[in-house]
Amino acid sequence: KQWYQRRVAITAGTKTATATCKRLAATVVKCNMPGSVFDNTFTVANSGCGPCDSAAKAANKCAECDSAECNTMPSPIKCIQGDGSDMTAKNCLPAQGEAAPTKCSQAKFLEYTGLAAGQNYACGACAANSGATCQDCDGNTDAACNTKIETAESFKCYDYEVKEEKLVKKETSVTCQRLKDTAIKCNMPGTAADTTYSVKNNGCGPCVEADKTSNKCADCDEGECNSAFAVTAFVLPLLAAFYFLL
Repeated sequence: KQWYQRRVAITAGTKTATATCKRLAATVVKCNMPGSVFDNTFTVANSGCGPCDSAAKAANKCAECDSAECNTMPSPIKCIQGDGSDMTAKNCLPAQGEAAPTKCSQAKFLEYTGLAAGQNYACGACAANSGATCQDCDGNTDAACNTKIETAESFKCYDYEVKEEKLVKKETSVTCQRLKDTAIKCNMPGTAADTTYSVKNNGCGPCVEADKTSNKCADCDEGECNSAFAVTAFVLPLLAAFYFLL
């Protein structure tokens, strides 16, 4: 008989001390361990000595390797988890029947709006088709990658609406959120804007370049600076008509 060392894994993801596996002269060295699909009812075969049960291996509940002490489970990644009230990085354990997560995720910051609603800090990649509200990153075992997004102080801008067939400023300004390095900008209807024009982002942020070029939009760089909508687009036609009548 010969012997070799193996790591004892009693439950999926939990390793205990190294112990000795005995084998016949013709038996190859094999160690087994929990596979990529987590199952909290799974028991490691022969305390980690020898190959996997074929059914468990086929279901990826068991994995094996062919050198002494090779069945050491990788450490789980760390992610911040929850609603952000606790920003401590915690180990990410796989859900029942799933592979261990390799990514961390969090709400995406929408410029001038703030963090997207309905998305917590979490282990695992963003769900399919959630790119507008969620962002993820490659996890690691030392620290969380889904850290708090750095922001600058919020500011206020005015939105506009159509009343009595003209664009008018709403009475109450809105709060605009911004990233750390984002400059303060407000936008408003330009001299060529008519009642079909819609102010962008409730007045927060700069104009769309095409609207600015066509004078449908104007912007400025202080909080609540977009309160003085240029009414030239409405006044000039009226003056022209009056002059024609004279």
